[in-house]
Amino acid sequence: MSDVAAAGPPFPDPEDGRAVYDTAEVLDPSVVQRVETMIDGIEQRTGAEVVVYTQSLGRDDITTEDAEGHAQALMDQWGVGRRGVDDGLVILFDLDTTGAHGQVQLYAGPGFSSSYLSDDERQAIYQETMLPLLADGQFDEALLATLSKVVDGTFDGVPAGGGAGTPEAPAIAPGPPFPDPEVDRAVYDYAGIFSPETIVRTEATIDAIEARTGAEVVVYTQPVDYGVSTDETQSRARALIDQWGIGRKGFDDGMVVFFDIDPSGEHGQVQLYAAPGFENTYLTNADRQKIFDDDMVPFLQNADFDGALDIAMQRIDAAATPENAQRLQVGRQANAVIGLVGAPIVFLGLAGWAFFSWRRFGKDPVYLDDPSILMPAPPPVSSLTGMVPLPS
Repeated sequence: MSDVAAAGPPFPDPEDGRAVYDTAEVLDPSVVQRVETMIDGIEQRTGAEVVVYTQSLGRDDITTEDAEGHAQALMDQWGVGRRGVDDGLVILFDLDTTGAHGQVQLYAGPGFSSSYLSDDERQAIYQETMLPLLADGQFDEALLATLSKVVDGTFDGVPAGGGAGTPEAPAIAPGPPFPDPEVDRAVYDYAGIFSPETIVRTEATIDAIEARTGAEVVVYTQPVDYGVSTDETQSRARALIDQWGIGRKGFDDGMVVFFDIDPSGEHGQVQLYAAPGFENTYLTNADRQKIFDDDMVPFLQNADFDGALDIAMQRIDAAATPENAQRLQVGRQANAVIGLVGAPIVFLGLAGWAFFSWRRFGKDPVYLDDPSILMPAPPPVSSLTGMVPLPS
């Protein structure tokens, strides 16, 4: 379906969960999806909002001032950026009648400029990264390269591990206990061992896993002291699942990829820890051990944490299929049926057994073990000895 719209301002209303509006139809759909993923990663990491908008103006006399005014109008009309923070960025393409030329603006709110990419830095991205590609008509490549620079700039502007904080925020102490989780965030790189691109890819993969299966996955890294043991890291991974409640209640389908990194920044311990539902449905202990030994260790030996996480997420993603998720759902339903049907049966059985026992043993039982109990009175007792006299 065509996405062509009249050139703004005014602009059509924005759509929830959408950041790329290719009304000029110059971007490949696969590139649009990749850019959406990258922008999601930026927002999850920093809280900043980014919008990409392309439009055909139907004229050839487009000026830089025109494009800047259109980008500012889009930001104002849609409220791009959080109120009071002004951390929005609009990447706007004003295209002429050829569809291959025009003007481009990387227009930022004051909060975005001061926290992440200044006017000079955005101008450098345009001139050094975008312009050579746009000159060859490579809109897809120009946008992807630009977003990579934006990812780098925004991720560098927040503390290791992310969050919509400031560069001066204090380092996070190793857990447990752990800081509270953030909504719609799955990667917490407090040890600072992953590249921004890896974090974005991982967030996208985890979102896809949750969308098709309901299972929840978290990646957590933290700096620790030298000498951390496997058992310590396993205990911390388990504590993180327990504290944050990773995995749906009743399903227990959570998993943590946990990195304890020592002060060298190159060594430590890694755990792929799964709750019972995830383990029984997607990856057993043996499966996860194989991922670590065969896939992750070659990267970890070279301190290539990006490569180790990428390959682990590929294996987790491949195992988290809708078919396996259905097995978990069926198993949970079966347990519910057993509880609803079996519990009354067990109750009735116990009640029947109790009634039978009462009828047999508890209703005025008569014991004739000793004929003496039929005597009208106790036998006489000697007042001197307190003993029952023996018969003569």
